Amino acid sequence: MSVGLLFGSSGIGPIDAIKAIASILGFGNSPETHTRIILLMRLPRMLVSVLSGMALGLAGALSQTLFRNDLADPYIAGIGSGAIFGVNIALLSGASLTILGFSAVSVFAFAGAVLACLIIWLLSGRTGSTGTSLVLAGVALSFVFAGLNYIIVVLGRDILQKTFFWSYNGLSSSSYTGVIFLAIAVAISVVMLIGIPRKMDAYLLGDEQATYLGVNPVKLRSLMFVIVSLLTGMAVTTAGLMGFVGLITPHISRRIVGGESRYVVPCSILLGGITLGLADAVGRSIMPFQEVPASVIMNIAGGLFFFYLVSRKPSW
Repeated sequence: MSVGLLFGSSGIGPIDAIKAIASILGFGNSPETHTRIILLMRLPRMLVSVLSGMALGLAGALSQTLFRNDLADPYIAGIGSGAIFGVNIALLSGASLTILGFSAVSVFAFAGAVLACLIIWLLSGRTGSTGTSLVLAGVALSFVFAGLNYIIVVLGRDILQKTFFWSYNGLSSSSYTGVIFLAIAVAISVVMLIGIPRKMDAYLLGDEQATYLGVNPVKLRSLMFVIVSLLTGMAVTTAGLMGFVGLITPHISRRIVGGESRYVVPCSILLGGITLGLADAVGRSIMPFQEVPASVIMNIAGGLFFFYLVSRKPSW
């Protein structure tokens, strides 16, 4: 994961980066500009990418349990569309507020993600908040937000380019504020999940069987939905839209540690951080003086992995 410190589009190569890191640690000397780039640009970006990956990895494992579907993803409930809607509103209104160090675009993105979560939960609650109703409500809401986003783009034609940049280059504006809030969100989520993985295994058997085993499926579903919403909303706010991280990592985790949630959940957290951290490092190293966004790397890798999953289990 520390590979992210060695590569970037600033012109400082791996050797100079190593010297700068050594200088920061008190060994040798390095130009101040190099050390500032490491401390103020590459380090927070690496930490945000890793923590965002951890958040999405955990959210992915919970989403696939919540929806009882191995193809589920943290964005399936329309959270990504809601975040883009928030970004568009911020750009259209010209909002310039800053809250806790986050820009207006980030604040509105988080608000849009939370709004999507609330709408989905309220709509699905009318039908018992089952996994199926959550999926259907998320699909419907995504179409609604898509229509609203199109209207906003028509009203402000320069918005599309800015939204596109935010969606694909969210990591370029990483800061230590984002690191702190991501770390807090992941830590809170992990604490909330203490003792829950065994209940998740019972939940996967169906509501009736889970109840028979002493698990309240409605309460557990609510807890998982709240955690998925918190993690995804914070990841979107700090890193932009990073698809497929939450889809890939739980599958790889099951291959490594088996199907029990008490092993899949921590493994998904670890692999999520490694996956997105490496994707960002690769994107910054494959082209000199230019970077390929981590979201693009994940879209390519995730799309291929998705095809692999579908081909392995055509019954899906």
